Amino acid sequence: MRLILLVIMRFLHLLRWQFKIHHQAQGLSFLLLMFQLMAVFMLPFIIGNANIAIKGSQLFILIIVLSSIIIMPLYLYSDHHDGSLAQLLTIHSALEILLSKICALYFINIIITLIVLPITTLLYDLDFARMSCLLLSAILTMVFAYVVALTSAIVKLYFANNNEYISLIMLPIMVPVLICSSLAIETASWFYFILLLAINLVVVPIIVTLNNYLLKNLYNI
Repeated sequence: MRLILLVIMRFLHLLRWQFKIHHQAQGLSFLLLMFQLMAVFMLPFIIGNANIAIKGSQLFILIIVLSSIIIMPLYLYSDHHDGSLAQLLTIHSALEILLSKICALYFINIIITLIVLPITTLLYDLDFARMSCLLLSAILTMVFAYVVALTSAIVKLYFANNNEYISLIMLPIMVPVLICSSLAIETASWFYFILLLAINLVVVPIIVTLNNYLLKNLYNI
């Protein structure tokens, strides 16, 4: 029991450190918020009024995925650039660092999504059921998105040059999740939400294991 409490306390301490780092780089949160707001206001002009509730919600999920792929490399690179990542690896395991980063950014993105959601609801004329589908779909998709984005960010650190296209290479991995998310919003069927959850439960641990290996050996190359 004491060992479990010790592990929890270590993780909470590391999570607080991640929030502190993110607080020092407040521009990242602002960038994430502005990116989502700009996309929400522009989408109605792009897709028109036909089926705006469904199409707008589906594209909003895509915006969340793209924002995670953009923000995660910036967040991890700031740690790598100032040496704090190498320092953390001497104190904590790579897995603890990975999970704390995912949890910190996931929590921040959930808050930003909740801020943007009322605006999305008004602009896209969403009823309560459609809004609930959008929120649940976003919550499940963000888990997968941040884990994949973290893989992209770590791989970028291995390549000092010519790493601009790594994020684009990672995008196809997101396609099955985006399809399930779009179908979940369109049909409001629990089947697709359960499928999204199943993908997270099966695939996310595999990708986290890969990320753990990559991060653990980052400074051994």
